[in-house]
Amino acid sequence: MAQDINSVTLIGNLTKDMELGYTVNGGAIGKLTIAVNRGRKDASGNWVEEASFFECKLFGKMAESMKPYLRKGQKIAVDGYLKQDRWVDQQTQQNRSKVVIGIEQLELLGGKKEENGGYNNSSYDNGYDGGYNDSYGYN
Repeated sequence: MAQDINSVTLIGNLTKDMELGYTVNGGAIGKLTIAVNRGRKDASGNWVEEASFFECKLFGKMAESMKPYLRKGQKIAVDGYLKQDRWVDQQTQQNRSKVVIGIEQLELLGGKKEENGGYNNSSYDNGYDGGYNDSYGYN
């Protein structure tokens, strides 16, 4: 039987500084939004850019250690998975949901220019083991 695949890779720019929050159990959760541009030809044959915006979450030590570097405008690459967050709206009592990207690996791109002409990029792998802890509860 074939296995399901749930994998996302994006390169884009942060729309604002990462927000860092904590669960009632003390687990760190970072929330960020990545703007990803896609060029395409319109019906007239002209190139146009379309921006898509993706909400992402990172967890634990990765969220805490990357907080100082995840600033508005920073170009990043992420590898992760799609996750549907579900909750009950407290005002309407209706079920709500949204799809977010859980970040497994993150790399800063276009970092600080070094004397040797290269860039000082940072990356982080959170050691994702294939599970998602739904008890975080930070929407």
